[in-house]
Amino acid sequence: MYRRARLRLTIWYAAAFLVVLIVLGVGTYLGLVWAIDREVDASIEAVSDDWVAAAPPLGSLQPLDLEAHRDGAPSDVFLVVFRSDGALVANPRGLEAEELLESGVVEVALGGQDVWETLSRDGSRLRVRAAPLVQGGRVVGAVVAGRNLAGRDESVRTLVIVLGFVSGGGLLLALAAGYVLAGRALAPLRLAIERQRTFIGDASHELRSPVTLIRALAELLQRDDLTPDQRATTDDLVAVSDEASALIDDLLTLARLSEDGDAPAAPAATDLARAAGLACDRMGIRLGDHDSEVERHLEPAPALLSESEAMRVVRVLIENVVAHTPPGTRLVVATSVDRHAARLLVEDDGPGVPAAELERIFERFTQLDAARTPGAGGGAGLGLAIVRAIAQRRGGHAAASSSSLGGLRVEVTFPRATVDALADAAP
Repeated sequence: MYRRARLRLTIWYAAAFLVVLIVLGVGTYLGLVWAIDREVDASIEAVSDDWVAAAPPLGSLQPLDLEAHRDGAPSDVFLVVFRSDGALVANPRGLEAEELLESGVVEVALGGQDVWETLSRDGSRLRVRAAPLVQGGRVVGAVVAGRNLAGRDESVRTLVIVLGFVSGGGLLLALAAGYVLAGRALAPLRLAIERQRTFIGDASHELRSPVTLIRALAELLQRDDLTPDQRATTDDLVAVSDEASALIDDLLTLARLSEDGDAPAAPAATDLARAAGLACDRMGIRLGDHDSEVERHLEPAPALLSESEAMRVVRVLIENVVAHTPPGTRLVVATSVDRHAARLLVEDDGPGVPAAELERIFERFTQLDAARTPGAGGGAGLGLAIVRAIAQRRGGHAAASSSSLGGLRVEVTFPRATVDALADAAP
């Protein structure tokens, strides 16, 4: 239980940190990409405005004039000049001017407006700005300035890779730190659980001897000549001693099942159908006294647990029916298997359990009201807790629901074993 709680808390810590990383990473990415794009646009705009401000008359323009006044500007910013009729005037870097015309940016600039556009050409992208060239109070041409975005795109890819590595490393550190912090946060709980388990185990061991002695003394008294009242009293002592011994055994079982260590190795496989059949046979006298009929639907169901554990689960479920239902209650014991799990089902046509109590019946020392317990005796309320503990220890689960027969339905699942494993485990 402690380990599961620690893992859950670690996952919550890591998930919270992951959300923070995602928010920071997305914010960083958007902010840096915006800054990179702003730098690209600013460099293009600066080169274009500087050249237009000092541009020579269009009629005397030479290609080298487009390379003037470039001090401090990025070397990859290009300039292309068109006349008002759309004819190319200067293109010193040999760009595909037809593509600029086809994109429509030149036409907009000749109309007297600035326009920005991102163009794709032969797998590369260009960021361009087209501006009108005004001389003598009229638009005499258009100037297209731009940059190849290969460097910008490479910077963005590098940014994504860096953020990915930082986020991955941060997540791993968060998992490690979360595991440590979860351990510290749960340390008092672990100590309390260990003390409780130690107390239960020690108390159970210490109580076993006096309970056994009480039973032995009561049986010794029964050998004497006793009045009816005295014999009834000694019979009560024996019965109470047996109940106390059963309670002590259940407490010890739960203490062992609740240990945080790995489950002891089970045999390769157990056929739930065989174990259920044996358990029903051995419970025959008890079921006969209760005047109960058992309907068996036992399909081969190889499961990963020991035969003794499987038989105990079946026995506890049958005892639960006998203890909490009126005489004559009908039982159904069934086993089945699917692709991943082996299933054991026990249901009855007794009074049933209210829907609100179906989960609570698996808690320790749970006692429902008399509506469910008109049978042979309610017990200490540990049986179903043991069933769930065994199932969980073997990687399975136990759940209760309302039966189609009208009573209680308890289904226990275990990991499925292979047929070969079942053959190897056969005696």
